[in-house]
Amino acid sequence: MTADLPSKAGTKFEVQIATITIPYINDAEVRFCRFLEADHSTRIGTSQVHFYAQFGDTKAKWLDAPSIVHSEFETFDYPMLPINFNVDVHEKLKERSKSFVRFATEESSDTFIFDFVLTAEMTKEIRASGTGQKLMKIFNVSFDNNLQVDPTLAVSKLGEAAPDLLFRSEYAGFIAYGLIEDHFASTVEEYEEQTCHDPIMQFAASMHYSPNLQESSNHDGEFDSYLDIIRKRLQ
Repeated sequence: MTADLPSKAGTKFEVQIATITIPYINDAEVRFCRFLEADHSTRIGTSQVHFYAQFGDTKAKWLDAPSIVHSEFETFDYPMLPINFNVDVHEKLKERSKSFVRFATEESSDTFIFDFVLTAEMTKEIRASGTGQKLMKIFNVSFDNNLQVDPTLAVSKLGEAAPDLLFRSEYAGFIAYGLIEDHFASTVEEYEEQTCHDPIMQFAASMHYSPNLQESSNHDGEFDSYLDIIRKRLQ
């Protein structure tokens, strides 16, 4: 017997996805920074949001930083699904003709992938808004329970006291869809002032301490000196 799922009727949750563009790696690589609470009284949310996934009756699993990938809306290949899945959602997404995100995760894997499916118009707007020092990209994304292909997938708050979101499915893996409602760019300084989070330090640490990356081989091995190099490159 499975546990009762949260009600899906008319339920929608909005969050912000903050990313940073690194212009000198892979011709402008985009890295995930944080999920933020969508607080409409401020441009950039100040409270961090965490995502959790629960598969059946298992314990909810915290989803760490996702990998960011990009697809083109106009050529996006919607997957073929079994007949008991809500394939009408794909038609709704096509008819909407606006950018969206989808993320995939599985019970047996720590992989967490966010795919930004962007229209040519939004891609152009993002490039135009990111000129100069506006390296931060902020996306307002809503997860509507009525727009999920997995019929058992429900989005809810993990608890009333925190903005964290729980994605729960009866399957051992799922793909969740979110609608990009808005996006804008800001400088690193504006973002850091609002969130008290240093995205450059986060990026430098991920590069410096990764056993698979050799980016930090051109300095004395100390993190502080490597961080100084990264800051100068991004000024």
